[in-house]
Amino acid sequence: MTPWRPAGRVEGPQDLEDLATACWLSEVLFAALDLGLFEALGGEAAPLEDLACRCGADPGALERLVRVLSAMGLVSLWDGRVACTGVARRHLLREGPAYLGHSLAYRRRLARSWPRLAEAVRKGGSPLAPPGDEAPGAYRARVRDYVLAMDDVARHKARLIADRLDLARRPRGAVLDLGGGAGALAAELVRRRPGWTAVVAELPEVVEVARHLWAGREGGQPRGLRFAAVELLSEPLPGPPAGGWDVVLASNVVHAYGPGEAGDLVRRAARDLAPEGVLVLHDFWTDGPGRGPLKAAVFDLHMLVHTYQGRTYPWEWARRTLEDLGLRTAGPIPLGDRPGSEDTALVVGAPTEAGLSLVRAGLPELLDAEARALGLGGARELDPAGVVVAGWVREKCRFGCSRYARGGRCPPRAPSLEDTRATLAGYRRALLVLGEPPARDFQERMLALERAAFLRGAVQALALPAGPCSLCAACRPDDCPHPDRARPSMEACGIDVYATARAAGVDLAPVKEPGDPVRYVGLLLVD
Repeated sequence: MTPWRPAGRVEGPQDLEDLATACWLSEVLFAALDLGLFEALGGEAAPLEDLACRCGADPGALERLVRVLSAMGLVSLWDGRVACTGVARRHLLREGPAYLGHSLAYRRRLARSWPRLAEAVRKGGSPLAPPGDEAPGAYRARVRDYVLAMDDVARHKARLIADRLDLARRPRGAVLDLGGGAGALAAELVRRRPGWTAVVAELPEVVEVARHLWAGREGGQPRGLRFAAVELLSEPLPGPPAGGWDVVLASNVVHAYGPGEAGDLVRRAARDLAPEGVLVLHDFWTDGPGRGPLKAAVFDLHMLVHTYQGRTYPWEWARRTLEDLGLRTAGPIPLGDRPGSEDTALVVGAPTEAGLSLVRAGLPELLDAEARALGLGGARELDPAGVVVAGWVREKCRFGCSRYARGGRCPPRAPSLEDTRATLAGYRRALLVLGEPPARDFQERMLALERAAFLRGAVQALALPAGPCSLCAACRPDDCPHPDRARPSMEACGIDVYATARAAGVDLAPVKEPGDPVRYVGLLLVD
């Protein structure tokens, strides 16, 4: 079972076995880090015997470890020689451009408390004792480890978030970064747009560590970046420049608080927005795109074990909170250039459309957010050329469905295979839409999504839902009361739903047992 796969479903005994042993893979990684294996290799290949000597390891046992690392894609192994792969060079070498060593070590320490999850569920809160009195040196060391770990992750996310912010349209502007740690995201923004300035509002002890880190880095603290020591929940936020903040960021901050405190922080953050500013919430969302739902749900349990109020939220909570403040909203907007490549996403709010325009989001991403707002399972973009039309689908309708020839939008009244192919050829973009029963609800939501696409300028938008038309309890094929809303399904049009779903990265399988979840699949042709 691939960890954090989009479906996130356990479907059989092998998945259960893989799930029960998933921690073995993380222990392989931790063992390699303990041995200093990646640093011992550096950017060069080395004979296995030499590597064993450098790591102080038994050659035979090390070879067994290396074979697993090779299968994981972290090293290459050939002719008795070992080398780091690209991902290991980037993220596991101290000199790598996106080193994650501090974060991985921190995650390992957190893993020690996970066996107390059942205790946390029984108790309804963290079973861990509050930190006792610590010597100042020990406390500073713990804060430093935390800041370093979070900075490893933040530097990776910073590039992705900055890619989504179109600051170039304004030569000057001001950013407020709430809980921004060592300032990785704010620094990325001011580096890209020298005319912009950024203030990172953080706890005093975090600011102390951040300033020390920047003092030791080549080039020092970027010009235009400054820190403000603030207790976010109990002290006023830094005052805005004249006209207000152009961008307010809350990156992986909301999940640290309970609903009341998180909502209050969002409301306070929105007060000082410029009229054409934007408030950006970056976090795990329990119903977000990509890896979001499963990873966010597991992260929520992490917060249950390790904190006293933290939790993850559905993105609809963020959207509702922003709209209650009178803001226009968009999101969740995924990060990364591949579907499912990241576990977090953006939800944004702005007083005007001009503010929303500071965030880059294409029509497919906006419609994915709209689909989720309608209660659907999201919408995945695919090339209409990847929509598979096959004759056997119509034959299955003819010889395998009791509704054949009875429905007004079913075969033989549905478009022919030739008509379907011609229609698909006229579109550049399509979205595969996921949902659940009942059929009528799914069809109504598909129609609402079609309308949303139309209102966003996709005037050719056409929805193909799942199964026979369900708008009426009994179909009157020759006297349809809803000719403007009745649509043929993908199957009725001769579309191979299984093959088309695979083209969009969705694995479908027939329902094998009563009570197993059913997934509805529809197609939205966009433009």
